[in-house]
Amino acid sequence: MRRPDAQWTVLLVLATLLWGLWPAGKTEAEPLWQSETARFSLSGHVKGFLISGRRLAEERFLDSRDRVALDADLELLRKFRLKVDYRIEAFGSILGPSNFAQAQQEARRDVVDLDWTLVDEPDFFARHRLHRAVLSADVSPIRVAVGRQRIAWGTGKLWSPTDLFNPLSPLSLERGERRGG
Repeated sequence: MRRPDAQWTVLLVLATLLWGLWPAGKTEAEPLWQSETARFSLSGHVKGFLISGRRLAEERFLDSRDRVALDADLELLRKFRLKVDYRIEAFGSILGPSNFAQAQQEARRDVVDLDWTLVDEPDFFARHRLHRAVLSADVSPIRVAVGRQRIAWGTGKLWSPTDLFNPLSPLSLERGERRGG
């Protein structure tokens, strides 16, 4: 087994610690720009996970999974709206064997692949993605929305087995983050 390079280990530990100090949850920003006919706001969140454990017949592992999310919202004339959600994700192995196969194959389930790989090393994987982008028009009595959006097909308290568009594993680490697409 190959040990991670010292630079990646230091980078992952520092990034996880710094992101762990960031206020938890989603930040709702005041509009950055607003006039009588238009409004633009920007919000986002930072998440960091340190995952430790032991795989069967293998040594212990320590992985880092981090995400920075930016959500932009532009509204014009109170009838037209553009929402864009952008993500940067990093997966790293600090100790032990890396297991990024699931994260690397995730985009293959999407109808349109909007993920781009930034770094693909044995011990570090980073990508950025256009998570969702929706253009909507609300002209009474019609509302039209076009783009990459989540279409909920049923609801459930813990898990929704009828939601075929957004399958979610009941064992998922991030229950609120559905891929959609």
